[in-house]
Amino acid sequence: MLDRMLQFHAISPGFIALMKPLLGLIHAEKGKLLLSKGQKPTRVWYILKGFVKETSYDSGIGRTSWFWVEGDFVYAYPGFFSQGTAINDIEVIDDAVLIEISYEKFMELRNGFEEVPLLVEKIRDYYDGQRLEHASDLLILKAADRFRKFILGNKKLFGVAKRRDIASFLGIKDDSLRRFG
Repeated sequence: MLDRMLQFHAISPGFIALMKPLLGLIHAEKGKLLLSKGQKPTRVWYILKGFVKETSYDSGIGRTSWFWVEGDFVYAYPGFFSQGTAINDIEVIDDAVLIEISYEKFMELRNGFEEVPLLVEKIRDYYDGQRLEHASDLLILKAADRFRKFILGNKKLFGVAKRRDIASFLGIKDDSLRRFG
């Protein structure tokens, strides 16, 4: 996790020393909801092993709106940083090992180290950029091109994520997805 954080921004040795005892290691079984729509998010996670998905709801119908893979930070967006109510579910889709930190412990770090707000903004900007790119792909790319792009970057997800979740994420009918893969 430290290596991943350093890809975003430099952090001080004091930050590293204080952060380590604030983190928890959890094992989450496939199907566990880390966060349900309507809850106030109290934790943020980093995936050491496994996969997680986000389900959003449009007119009451669930749609897979995001996947996180090993090496990703998982947080409710919007919600964790603003402490607003989660609008989506976050679910483990394969047995996972996660590092977690509570909001309260995160705030201890944030208030004690000046690099934390910039680090958080860089991480948020990265994931916001990924979501914007995906939204653009849904509008611009043909279904076959979206599928090819997804499979090139997410080979490990195939065989783990349900076909209908991948189809939902790509904005493709499940039957059409079968033609591509």
